[in-house]
Amino acid sequence: MVALSSGEAECYAFVSGCIEGLFIRDALQHIGIECALEIHSGSRAARGIMSLEGVSEVRHLSARCLWLQQKVKEEELVLKVFGSNRNPADLRTEVLTRDRIDYLCNIAEVHLNGPGTGGEHKDRIVHK
Repeated sequence: MVALSSGEAECYAFVSGCIEGLFIRDALQHIGIECALEIHSGSRAARGIMSLEGVSEVRHLSARCLWLQQKVKEEELVLKVFGSNRNPADLRTEVLTRDRIDYLCNIAEVHLNGPGTGGEHKDRIVHK
């Protein structure tokens, strides 16, 4: 799928994640475990697309995004704002200070092993 904007690309990624999330939610409900599905997004553009009804002024919007809009409208999915001050995805997309890297790694429960961190392997990331 080719996206013409970053908001559209994130919306497509949310569709993939939501399909898996809905499958897991339904499997859990089948064994008696109730849970809600939330979409946490730091992308204002993607949240805007998901909050629309129909294509509005967005061009080239796939039916996948329309399906996602319907799920949000029916409250099968809840949209949540994921502020940029707490977004671990920034670890791979922005230039950060060491303090900011440590803060985001702590949120994501990722610990760096390398020179100055007490680890043996340079630039090795270990997920806790």
